[in-house]
Amino acid sequence: MLKMFKTIGNGFNKVVKAATTFEKITKTASMILKYLKLAYKDYCGIWSIEIEQIEVESEEIKAS
Repeated sequence: MLKMFKTIGNGFNKVVKAATTFEKITKTASMILKYLKLAYKDYCGIWSIEIEQIEVESEEIKAS
């Protein structure tokens, strides 16, 4: 009887460890995704600024 409870307890501990590991992995993954989104927004922002600058420069060239 005691051995059975030990086995169940060990199994439960393994499940808890797996769940906490999974939680850590998902937190890390969501953090990475958040930073990737921020980096992507910055990247797109930089490109849109450069494109606007090129358009302004080309209009200035046409005007002169």
